[in-house]
Amino acid sequence: MQVSNAAACLALQCVKAACREPGRALTLMVAMLAGLRSVGAGPSGSRYPGLPGPVGVADVPASTAGDQWQQTARHIGAEVALCMRARHLAGIDPPATEAHCMGQIAFNRAMEIPFDPDQFREVGREAPDLDSEAGRYIALVERGMHASVTMVKPTPVLQNLEDAARLANGLPAVRHRIEHAAGRIIEDCNLRARVDNDALGQPGLFIRSDLDQVLREACSDGAQVPPTTLELRRANAALYFQSDRVKDERAFHVGQHRIHEGQASASAGRAFEGKVVDLVAERIGL
Repeated sequence: MQVSNAAACLALQCVKAACREPGRALTLMVAMLAGLRSVGAGPSGSRYPGLPGPVGVADVPASTAGDQWQQTARHIGAEVALCMRARHLAGIDPPATEAHCMGQIAFNRAMEIPFDPDQFREVGREAPDLDSEAGRYIALVERGMHASVTMVKPTPVLQNLEDAARLANGLPAVRHRIEHAAGRIIEDCNLRARVDNDALGQPGLFIRSDLDQVLREACSDGAQVPPTTLELRRANAALYFQSDRVKDERAFHVGQHRIHEGQASASAGRAFEGKVVDLVAERIGL
């Protein structure tokens, strides 16, 4: 109703302006058409035509990129609320209606079907193909509820350990340590002055591989703190709950035990060093 009223108000302004200021009328008309077009298409990244959907990072200013999750959450919450209002009946336990709608909306989002309060499929709902994107979505919803779900095309446990080692370097605490390590190495090893310069009594820096050698110098000692076992276990858990790469719960636990035994530490350390070197190279202009 708010959108409809706003559009009607803007259209009325256009009509009045056309009588007084034809030039300004054109500007208002363009604004009105742009507004109506955006309403019809939905926000960028909408999963359903005409319904609000998640936005992409590219559509949000860098300073507010995290707001994409807030917007997505609001859209999902609005869908769940609409479902609960439409489906609840007196005599039914409200939490039961809530549970039904949570599942209904998850299914609708997987299948890209807009929620219709007047449609209630009694039987014969077609389940998504397990190998499809919709099937993957449903499987991850079930895993989020701690159901044991076997994925169709998993990757080997050893590959998952490598993936977890890379993912762990994206954790906020680890990213902070990468930033700290890069800044400290640049200062302690006098790297800015060493770029393209080998007359300082220290090895000069000409190509990226020179920075790999800097990490072996005494001035770099203690600067790097790669992902811990706990952080690697957290990344491996993200692979299980947020991707289709881990076959089942047994494969997940095998990975966790191998991480605890230190099998992913070397890969995590190499990935950490690579991130530090990339950041150092960017900052000193190598």
